[in-house]
Amino acid sequence: MKLARHLPLAVALLVSSSAHASPQTWIAGVGSNSCGKFLADEKADVAAVLVPMYVAWSQGLITAMNFTRVSKGMPNLKQVDGDSIAPYLEKYCRDHPLDKVADGAVMLIGELSL
Repeated sequence: MKLARHLPLAVALLVSSSAHASPQTWIAGVGSNSCGKFLADEKADVAAVLVPMYVAWSQGLITAMNFTRVSKGMPNLKQVDGDSIAPYLEKYCRDHPLDKVADGAVMLIGELSL
């Protein structure tokens, strides 16, 4: 499968070696939104639609990281459910309102790998 073969490269480009996505990293989807936007979306009338999009985006990043880890003989990350991701992102974004949502997801991945 071509996707599985190219996924490690895509994830490597997305997730920098530091805790945050590098300024050169191209991030697609709602993960590219600022934490300030995430916090505003949480309060919006359509939050029931918007917040799950952030959770699903984060779950996709976690899944991609698991593909990469397994392809290198490493174990999967600890499992996390969507109900835990939203509060994690909220706390991260409150503490780092100028960061990207992707930065919070990368920090979560760091914690899931411990």
